[in-house]
Amino acid sequence: MPDPSITAQETYAGMLRDRIAPRLRRLGFRGSGSVFVLPDADAWMLVAFQKDRYSDRHNVRFTVNVTWADKARWAEARTMMSYMGSRPSGTAVYALPDEAFRWDRLGTIMPIHRDVWIQVAAGQDTSGTATDVVAMIETYAVPWLRSRP
Repeated sequence: MPDPSITAQETYAGMLRDRIAPRLRRLGFRGSGSVFVLPDADAWMLVAFQKDRYSDRHNVRFTVNVTWADKARWAEARTMMSYMGSRPSGTAVYALPDEAFRWDRLGTIMPIHRDVWIQVAAGQDTSGTATDVVAMIETYAVPWLRSRP
């Protein structure tokens, strides 16, 4: 039975930290929190977890965003758009041409081609959820990131 003193926010954060992050690192990603980078000399390749704004202490809904950006074109764009960070955020869409920047939700690059949101409840055992999310990233996001122009 779930522990009522643990919030969904804590359950979600613990899943990212203890179950998802170590598995992503084994796949070659670096990072922590909600953004992970697959190192590449020429491109930013990110996987970013985004919570639904209506998540609360009882339930957290989240999705996974996948971002690819050409590093040289990104640096060039930053000279004209100073609000852009040193790398893409992983949750924002930028007005750059497709050959320089691509952003999608994990579900839209999967065969189902629809936005996928996953729910975690307060105190839930997240081992199965974490396994499923990492499998989707490994199966769909990593090849998508590596196949960009």
